[in-house]
Amino acid sequence: GKQHANKVYILLGTLSGTKPGIPLSSSVTLPLNLDSYLNITLAFPNALLLTNSLGKLDASGLATAKWSALPLLPPALVGMTFHHAYVVLGNSPFDMASSAVPLRLLR
Repeated sequence: GKQHANKVYILLGTLSGTKPGIPLSSSVTLPLNLDSYLNITLAFPNALLLTNSLGKLDASGLATAKWSALPLLPPALVGMTFHHAYVVLGNSPFDMASSAVPLRLLR
């Protein structure tokens, strides 16, 4: 929403589920578990599978990111569920974290 206008956000992902999540502060928990995919999305924003995963929210507090499967993803990932959530950085330094959104890779 507008209360987060022009703030920095980062979209992250996990293949290890959403519970217990990662506490970022006393009031903000990122609903993703630490794993290799989360490390990749943190280390390489706006690259590989996620584009526009790091940036500034617009004047309405909105942004759009895109997940694109690479043509040759390992077959072992078929059937797995990726979860993604974003964090808004601000004064706390973490203003909020979104709910996790599942994405199941079918083929």
